[in-house]
Amino acid sequence: MIYDQWQQDVLAAEGNLAIRSGRQTGKSTVISKLASDYAKNNPKKLVMVIASTERQAYLLFEKILDYMFINYKEYLKKGKQYQTKTKLELKNGTKIYCLPTGLDGRGIRGFTVDLLIADEAAFIPRAVYNALTPSIATRIKTGARITSLTASQIKHLLHFIYLLRSVQGKIKIFWRLKKNVCLKCPTPKST
Repeated sequence: MIYDQWQQDVLAAEGNLAIRSGRQTGKSTVISKLASDYAKNNPKKLVMVIASTERQAYLLFEKILDYMFINYKEYLKKGKQYQTKTKLELKNGTKIYCLPTGLDGRGIRGFTVDLLIADEAAFIPRAVYNALTPSIATRIKTGARITSLTASQIKHLLHFIYLLRSVQGKIKIFWRLKKNVCLKCPTPKST
């Protein structure tokens, strides 16, 4: 597959990412590759795909599943206990989960996450951010990452950006405004 320049920039970026882009611009496509490559290349890690609703989380998880089956099928564990509607396990010990956040993040507590992908982050309630911090904070020194993406309201995404900064302090922000334009916005200053 040939990726647009902004997608290549996302794939090359290190650390936390916040992506704000319109509908049908390729966010899910680039994130499915990012998540799949991470899972394949990093043994014994946990990747978690979240969204405010199960349906939304599953849409991105399904793209990740498709990418894995097309490109990395030999890395997947076989058997229905390893490939479910909400979980995928790789032979290297890495697991990919797909979970809804609900209103307060209760359903995602208890995991220790290495790569957190928040789809439609603008719709994840603010109370969830507090629940997420312990899930990933313990793995920051070993390279844990957070990626948030949305096509919608910037207001709630800004809360997520500040969560990213509070957890690690580094973040790359991608605003995709037009078909062939991607701005790398400066890191917001903490208040």
